[in-house]
Amino acid sequence: MTSPSRHYGLELTGDALSIVTSSKNGFFDPRFLVVALLEHVARGDGEVSDEEAATMLELVARHFSLDETAAKSRLAHALSLYAGDMDLAAVGAVLIDVLEPVDREDVMVMMLKVVAADGRQGADELRAIDEVAAHLQLTDEERHAAFQRYFAWRDG
Repeated sequence: MTSPSRHYGLELTGDALSIVTSSKNGFFDPRFLVVALLEHVARGDGEVSDEEAATMLELVARHFSLDETAAKSRLAHALSLYAGDMDLAAVGAVLIDVLEPVDREDVMVMMLKVVAADGRQGADELRAIDEVAAHLQLTDEERHAAFQRYFAWRDG
């Protein structure tokens, strides 16, 4: 990942989480936004299964080189902040600014792995993947590459 060209913060006002560019009281860590996107996709069918939750934690911990045990409480806290109140357009705009195309492709692969974790891939989850991919401005080529990587991993 590259360094952000702007400094972002996440601020909680009441029950609303806002992304701001000059945060005095917030923080910014893209791994929290990525896990929120993964959770959004997993919740596409109405619930996040235990298998999906475990897969999200493992993927984010591995991708961002976090200790899985220590990451668990930090990620759970981030998810509690984002739960049900996430502006996908704002999150996508931030991640486009801080993630390289290959990192956004990695997010797509992670979304596919999370959705497949419980063995049930419904149309609602696939629509959620399409929605997130659109907000990340993934090109058709990047989506195709992500699907190829996912199927190579699954069949490997």
